[in-house]
Amino acid sequence: FSLEPVGLAHALREAYGLVRPLALQWRVELQESHWPADAFVQADRQRLVQVVLNLLSNAIKYNRPGGTVRLE
Repeated sequence: FSLEPVGLAHALREAYGLVRPLALQWRVELQESHWPADAFVQADRQRLVQVVLNLLSNAIKYNRPGGTVRLE
């Protein structure tokens, strides 16, 4: 693990960008929330993004066509 302060908004936007093609394929709308730019977490950046990617991917795959996914 490489623990460091990670900008939460930046990590979440990165994950959203990576799953956007999957959402388009499954016809699921990704709704981006407003995440405070000054919110940081102490984490391993790569592993944090991977966990969020897994959660978003599952939310998309197990959704319905025309459904929505929003992370708040």
